[in-house]
Amino acid sequence: MKLSEKKIKTLKSYHAMLAALSVLGVLWVLFIDNWGDAFVWLPIVVGVCFDGKYEKADELAKLNIHKANTAAMWLLFAAFAVLGMFAKAHTILPAYIVIVICAVLAIRSALFLFFDMTPFSGEKADG
Repeated sequence: MKLSEKKIKTLKSYHAMLAALSVLGVLWVLFIDNWGDAFVWLPIVVGVCFDGKYEKADELAKLNIHKANTAAMWLLFAAFAVLGMFAKAHTILPAYIVIVICAVLAIRSALFLFFDMTPFSGEKADG
């Protein structure tokens, strides 16, 4: 393999990394006192994790991501509606918004991975 040729990564690995980073973002905001430091390291981590070429989405993958995006948008709408009702009586901290956005990104990627699973047929897949 030449140095200029890089292995093409799958969409499953992309969404698995995105879900893991989003969950890490939620945990960072919840348990680290100075979570503002994450914004210094985040571009570096994203650049390292998502470097390279990814496979093109076929029709089934586009349908699965559309279903995951639809569910995530309804969930985001519901979460911000709850935050809006909460905002009438309390101050909304920026951490709440970061948690909601990271959680919705994680759920979106997890839903894509769930929708993209093939049912077990009893045969061993070549791989």
